[in-house]
Amino acid sequence: MLCPVEINAGQVSFHLENLQGQIPFREFIDFQIQTPLERLLCLPKHRNPNHSLDDLLRLQKVHQAIKVLPIDGTEAENMAARYWLAALFLLYFRLYQLDRADSLCRKAWAHLLKLRCTSLLTLYTMSKKGSAEANSLREKDILEQLPVALREWRTFCQEPQNHFLFCAEYELGSPEEEIWRIIHGEEGTGRKPHAFFLQTCQGREVLRRRFISEWFLNDRYAWFSACRLCCHYWRPGPKLGIIVLSLFLPVLAFLPQIRAFFSLAGYFQTLQLCLFGFAAIAVVIAYGSESFMDLLVPRLWAGVAVGYVPVLLTQEIWKTVPRLSGGFTVSCIVVSLTLSCLYLRWEIGNRMRQTPNLTLGVPLRRASVLLMIGVIAALVIGLAILDGVGESLIEVHFSGDSISHTLLSQEYSVQGLRSKIYLKMLLIFAAIALLLGVILQIFWHEKPVTASV
Repeated sequence: MLCPVEINAGQVSFHLENLQGQIPFREFIDFQIQTPLERLLCLPKHRNPNHSLDDLLRLQKVHQAIKVLPIDGTEAENMAARYWLAALFLLYFRLYQLDRADSLCRKAWAHLLKLRCTSLLTLYTMSKKGSAEANSLREKDILEQLPVALREWRTFCQEPQNHFLFCAEYELGSPEEEIWRIIHGEEGTGRKPHAFFLQTCQGREVLRRRFISEWFLNDRYAWFSACRLCCHYWRPGPKLGIIVLSLFLPVLAFLPQIRAFFSLAGYFQTLQLCLFGFAAIAVVIAYGSESFMDLLVPRLWAGVAVGYVPVLLTQEIWKTVPRLSGGFTVSCIVVSLTLSCLYLRWEIGNRMRQTPNLTLGVPLRRASVLLMIGVIAALVIGLAILDGVGESLIEVHFSGDSISHTLLSQEYSVQGLRSKIYLKMLLIFAAIALLLGVILQIFWHEKPVTASV
């Protein structure tokens, strides 16, 4: 069967019923021509490729034909030819509605989107290196084409209704694997992201907002993957760690003097001081970095804070805590954390249910990571509340109840920075607030727990 396109004798030839003719090769790959595709597509409007079985059979494999076309030129010219061929056939598909979900050419459409994006990203990287073979490529010309190519392939990968295509039958990896290939290239995820995502303002914005925030955190709940990308996004890299350590080391170095100055005693106050110091550093960094704010999962922190409201205002909970035995206390904490983890696992599994070949362990692992962040949030918020207004709330809720006062005085407690803190009360309150916060914020807002507030 005749190939739909071929390159020979310095020209590009098209062999379809509605796309025929030759274009000089140099003119075809020239990025400086403003509207090359409009000049190329002089197609008769009265014909329809759907009525030509030969055309449909050829177009189902057009992406494979483009990949193996022999091109007598430099690597940059090779990539440019593949980009323009993919772009041309994508426009052809759209013109004759061959990109529909029920189209026989759907597989070719997906591969053409991928080929157009990856070849253009490779061209951009080559133009940044300033190699001799890429002298004819201008970074500005490539950047004019890149946003559309990147957006369409990225959107195709991220839309759940397309996920059934990402399987071995269609020669595509999982959606997450294809997204990683957009960011890092076909070689894998061990390298840095493409130069476009790190060296241009537009690319950095796409990396942070479209990939880190909206995809890995919002859609996939992949906190560690988002964190790894953020390490590349923060260009100072090691400098950020040095800044954090330089802020925190003086606290550790002068901790005895600080404790003596504030008349603090005991290791618990030291732990509190360090914890609040970390929290203050995190807040300062978050104000200067939106990506760091996203990694903190602010919606989860806000949900836990809301979960503390009914706990702190319900008198029965306060009076019940001193009466609980040690075994029942442990059971209450374990049950609350288990229910929180199961709810997170259900939410993640529900949003990722259209992902092909998704193993049961993936939602559970990602739910466990979010649960650990939620536990930290619940303990930090609970520690601040009980240390700040704990004694005042005890006086309000236990007013006139001598039995509860007596039972509470027998509980294990430690002296905080301001008030006495009862550990049983802190742990139970934290577990209940986490469960309430996770459930309430999702029901109220109908958004994932990792979404930006």
